[in-house]
Formats: sequence, C-alpha cells, structure tokens
Amino acid sequence: MRIPSAKKFTREAVAKHCPNIDLNLIWLNEDRFVYTDNSGQKPVLVNCQTGEKTEFKQSLPIPNKPNYTARISPDQKVKICTEDYNLFLEDLNTQNITQLTFDGRKDQAYAAIPCTCRVPLQIESGDLDVPMPGLFSPNGKTFLTHQLDERDVTIRSVSETKSGLSSGSDSDSKLVHNYFHPYAGDKTIPTQKLISVNLELGEIEVLNTDNLYIEFFTIFNLKNWICYSKDNSKIFYLRLVRGYKKISLREYDFKLKQEKVLLCEKTENYIEINSTFFWDSNVRILDDLGHFIWWSERDNYGHLYLYNLKTGRLKNQITFGSWVVLDVLHVDTKEQTIYFTGSGKEPGDVYYRYLYKINLDGSGLICLTPELGDHFIQASANFTYFIDSISDIRSEPVHKLRHKSGDLICTLETADLTYLTQLNWHKPENFKLKALDNKTDLYGEIFKPTDFDPTKKYPVIDHIYPGPQNIHVPKALCTNGNNVAYRWPGLWSMQALAELGFIVIAIDTPGSTQRSRDFREASYQKIQSIPLLEHKAALEKLAKKYKYIDLNRVGIVGHSAGGYVAARAILCYPDFYKVAVAGSGVHSLKNFMAYWSEKYQGLVNSGNPNYDNTDNVDLAENLVGKLLLIHGEKDDNVLVEHSLNLYQALVKAGKQDLVELLLLPCYHECDEVPEYLSKSWAFFEKWLSVGENNAKPVF
Repeated sequence: MRIPSAKKFTREAVAKHCPNIDLNLIWLNEDRFVYTDNSGQKPVLVNCQTGEKTEFKQSLPIPNKPNYTARISPDQKVKICTEDYNLFLEDLNTQNITQLTFDGRKDQAYAAIPCTCRVPLQIESGDLDVPMPGLFSPNGKTFLTHQLDERDVTIRSVSETKSGLSSGSDSDSKLVHNYFHPYAGDKTIPTQKLISVNLELGEIEVLNTDNLYIEFFTIFNLKNWICYSKDNSKIFYLRLVRGYKKISLREYDFKLKQEKVLLCEKTENYIEINSTFFWDSNVRILDDLGHFIWWSERDNYGHLYLYNLKTGRLKNQITFGSWVVLDVLHVDTKEQTIYFTGSGKEPGDVYYRYLYKINLDGSGLICLTPELGDHFIQASANFTYFIDSISDIRSEPVHKLRHKSGDLICTLETADLTYLTQLNWHKPENFKLKALDNKTDLYGEIFKPTDFDPTKKYPVIDHIYPGPQNIHVPKALCTNGNNVAYRWPGLWSMQALAELGFIVIAIDTPGSTQRSRDFREASYQKIQSIPLLEHKAALEKLAKKYKYIDLNRVGIVGHSAGGYVAARAILCYPDFYKVAVAGSGVHSLKNFMAYWSEKYQGLVNSGNPNYDNTDNVDLAENLVGKLLLIHGEKDDNVLVEHSLNLYQALVKAGKQDLVELLLLPCYHECDEVPEYLSKSWAFFEKWLSVGENNAKPVF
C-alpha cells in the first residue's frame, strides 16, 4: 500500500510544509497591505511606496461576513432586509421598521438567492456566505433588487443524514431539502423582475422591463452584469435568452421608465462573455467618457471593443490577434487605459496568464509582467499597485510587488519547496501534441511517482474534465487556488495519484476554454464523444513516445462532468479503459441543470438528436472493467440520483461484481474530501496496479 506516501502530496500537506507557496492578502488601504501564507508564518505588513516589510503585530482585520437577508446603506442610516419572502426597511436611528412588500412567497421571493445556483442549500447548512442580491445607487438613495419568479419550476429534493434527529434516539435520520431546480428541457425556468426601492420615501417601483432569465446566479451576484450611471438616473445591465444564443446590453431610464437596447450580439451555438470560469462579465460602462467596453468572440478570439454609450455604435476594436483577453481588471478613465489579463500572446504555454495595459483606442499595448510563466494578479482598489505571483508547475512561485507601470518595487517572497525536494518530487513533464485534426496543438502534463524508473512499465490514469467553461491542466504551483480554472481539482490530487505508482496524464483537448471560439465549441452538442475521442488518441500518441506508459493498464478518473466521461470511457471503450472512478458524475446530460446542459449541449427540442444516446445508463451492458461511483449525498449540483440510477442499471445488467458505489453523507461536491481520496486511491491500487510489464488486469 502506497497510500501513506500519496497523502504527503495532498493540497493540505503541501500548503503546510511549503512556506510562501501562496500569499493571502488583506489590503488596509491603497498603499498598505498585510500578507500571510498557509504554513503559519507571522503576518507581514508592506508599505507599497517604499517596499518596506515589517512584522504586523496587530490582530488581522476580519472581513465583514456577508448577510444574505440584509444590506445596510452606504451612509449607515437604513437597512433593507427580508423576512417571509418580503422586503422591509429599518431606520437604524429610530429602529422603526416599515414593510415594503406584501405579495412575497416562497416561489416569488424578494431579494432572494435563486435555488438554481444551489447557494440557498449551502447557506442553510452554513457552508457558504453570499450577500443579499441588490445594488445601492451612487448617491445611496435607492436600492435595486429583484423579485424572483420560480412558479411552476420543478421542485427537486436532496437528502441529508443527520445524527440524533429522531426523538429519543441517537440513530441517524434524514433531512430532506426541497428546492426549485430546472433541468434541461423543463418548461419553466426561474426569472427575476427588477425593482427599485426609494430608501428616503420607503416606496417600491417595479421597472418597466421584461423579466430577466437567470443564468445560474442572478445579475446581482455576478460581477459587472449590472450598474448604475454615475448620475443615478439610469442602470445598465446584461440580458441573456434561454439557449445562450443571444445577449444584449440594456439601458433603463428611471425618468422615462423605458428600456433601450444598446447592443445585441447573436451566435449560432452559444454566447460566452468571458474566457474564464464563473461568468464574470468584461463589459464596462465608461459614463464620463460616453463609451462602453464590450468583450466578444466575433473574430474567433475573445477581444475588447469600444462602443458609443449613447448610440450603441462601434467606435473601434481595442485588442486584436490570435490570442485571448481573459479578465478586465481595471479601467483608468483619466488615462483612458485598460489593465487586463490575457493568454496566448507570449511565447510558451498558450494558457499562461499575463497582465497587459492598452489604450482605449487600441494603441500602446504593453505586457507588464514579461517573465515566462503564469501570472496571478492581486491589485489595490485603484490599481496603483499589484502583487504578481509568478509560477509554473515546475518551479517555485515568486511573489513580486509592482507599480501599475510594471516597475518592480520589491520581491516579497519566494516559495520554499524543500519539503517537495526531500520527498524526491518529480516535477511534472509538459508535452505538446496534435489533436485529431493533425493541426491544432494540445498541451498537457505528465505526473510521475517519486520512485519513477524510466526502464519500467507503468499503468496510466487519464485525469479528465470536459466542461467547456474550464481548463483542467494545472498551470501554477499553488495550493489555495488563484482561479478555479487553475486549481480544480488541483495538481496535487494528480501528483498524489501518481505517487501510488501510476503515470497520470492531464490534457486540455478541443471543447475547453481559453483558446479560440472554434476550439471551445468543438464539443458543442458532442460532450458525450469529442473529449473521449481526443483523450484516447492523445494517450495512444504519448505511449508511442514514452515507452514507460503501459496501454494495457489504462484507468480514468473525473469529477462532475469529468465523472460523466470517466464512466462513459469504460463503457464506450472497454478494451482500452480498464478501471474508472467517476465522482459525482452527470450521467444524464438531459437530467442536469438547464443553464449548463442547454448552453453546451443545446436546447431540448422535439426532433433534435443532441441528447440522443447520451445517457450512461443506456451503456450498462458494456461494462467489462472495474468502475467506482462516488457521490456526495447532499450534492445539490449533480443530484445523487445520477450515480444511483447508473448503479441500479449496472446491477440490473448483471454487472454487480464490477461496480462499487460509495455515498458520502453530508457532503456537497466531494472531489477532495479524505473519504473520496482514500477510496479512489485504494480502488486504483487494487485493480490497476495488478500485473507488471504488459500483464493485463484480470477481473
């Protein structure tokens, strides 16, 4: 058993024993911040103007905990809050409370977080803190929020095991959480009606607009989807349509009580508004300049465009080329410059992030972080200073303090990787190969055990995630994650798995983000097939180059959509994939959240075959190798019914000796919890490690 050695490479172990691999920042003001790391070092205070570092001897500031049922006005005079699905206004001086609405109910709640985004269940269980949806006007006199409409939305249930709930008994009992949760093809999905609260008069105004479609979160919980004009007279917001084929920027004039379309963009497949995960928008309203910034993939790559705010006409394209703008971090309207991250422009790995500055007219493009590697940026509020954490997954991260000009002020820390060196850590080996079209470059990493011997043959595990909204291959040496796309599920889970005596392969194939639109849309309506075809072909190519890869012993592991294709791999290609671990697998694309499936697999229409032959349960007869299904009982993203239904189908097909099912009580998503790791490690050790030098596993 090599599991004790694998545990030394978990994310928690590396964070504890590798000082300064990550820095956690707390900004005190524009010129000063405090940082700590995850190894327990003392906090350090930094003066940005001088670069001076001193020990921070005070207690660390504690950020205010978001309250999902109340918001306090900027002038601290009133509090707007919710109770029994209605809105109330409290005068904080007199404590007088006025009820503002009376028609709120569970399926038409005011200022509530929709169940679509799973957040309410996690708030209820204390696992997540999210602010009440809403936005204060610049002058603090109005509060913009919404009333949800979840009438006729399908109600689904999640069970939770709780100890000692039975009266007079210590036995386990079940709590059942019911919530509105639409699947692909459901007739009704949640919407939101915008309302404005006059905080001085205590009056409600329902905006004269159609209800907004809710994409996972509401527009109030996503960055830069809605904002006020500086003179408080208007709001600007994004409107999507179901199916994601059209998005528009709207202006609402409070005086005229009218909505105006400033820009509408359509596409054949689906619209993205950013190349990175979690749907933050790159749209920026530049009130004082009379313009707005728009991000679009209309020329196949995500780039920025400048539009006239009054007419909605294009003034100029800001960025160009076969590379991608990722996140707009700051716009300086006085200098008329944009600070943003991008990838694919510099030499080396096309996924590395760099920080750039460019003028609004498209001139003066400068890379402010030229060192080769991935750059994670943490900036002060006005972007006068920023911390540049430079890394790849083969060298120690270096954290530098820079001025917005890019000038280096000081090097804060360099990570100490002595712990990994003492473990004889083999740095991951990067590779580049061609996709099935023999044209497109694909990038990946090979993870090896610490006792790796190139003269031996090793079982290989395909570590997979096919979601088009993400990349899967780690790019930065980190432990706390500096972006979900760069952490999840993290290079350390891959390295720990390799430590069991396997070669672990991670590769981003067509159907993933941060490349061209065509690259990402290669899997549109084909998530069930394209990723697996590309992964299988990549493993076969790698085995020809690296003789230590044993293609007679191939395993695969994935979580969520990765769990879907991991199970599908062993069912579709039983002669190739011998062992699979599917965590929280979406084993039916049609029976999954509408916002995800309808976006990447298309709408469910009669006569449309895009969901035909996509359910894993239909392939149960094909199982020949060993399959482990793991699911969190309380998973409100991919309901546990996905794994239960597949397990039942496999048992019905007489495959009960080839499949195992592990349900983890009280967990939502569970890909990094100890029980998940230990069970999946033991499963691979038992079934994929058998046999040496081309000896096939025998089940």
